[in-house]
Amino acid sequence: MKTMTNMLAAAFLVTTSAMAVDRDASKRDADTYEISAIFESLETAWANADGAAWGAQFTEDANFTTWFGYRLSGADMIAEGHQQIWDGFYAGSVFDLDVESLRFIDADVALVGLNGWVYSAGEVRPEAPPEAHPLAIIRHTDDGWKIEAFQNTPHFGAQCFGNSMKDAVARGGCVPPGPPPAP
Repeated sequence: MKTMTNMLAAAFLVTTSAMAVDRDASKRDADTYEISAIFESLETAWANADGAAWGAQFTEDANFTTWFGYRLSGADMIAEGHQQIWDGFYAGSVFDLDVESLRFIDADVALVGLNGWVYSAGEVRPEAPPEAHPLAIIRHTDDGWKIEAFQNTPHFGAQCFGNSMKDAVARGGCVPPGPPPAP
């Protein structure tokens, strides 16, 4: 009888665990979709030169590090800084972001690796490697998923580093060949 009770208890645990995993997987799929939508919203905000819409994707105390190392703190400063570049040297440009990787650190925090290209509106995205490899920390808030931190890192690729980090060390590092990509 004890064996039968243990078997029933084990079957119950396996069944309820499987149900919990299915619920977690379903929630994780919804979270992944919502997180991906953040970057689509950033693309739209960039194309529309809309600083307020850009800033709305960030937490109030978010950190944004530009490709040249300048740090912006808070959603308002991030929005204002981007509005300035769209009103200036990035007027009429497009920023394409592809999610390269997404890893949940816990239920409410995700790490997102991106590839990014900036080009003029009306053009087709270049076939070249990405110009930037942003890294974002996304946090679930009472208002949904928001960007907590965004590090925009330029990609200089083979033109600087050859085929590996070993090549880069042998060359003594890299001096970028031209102007860096978008912030």
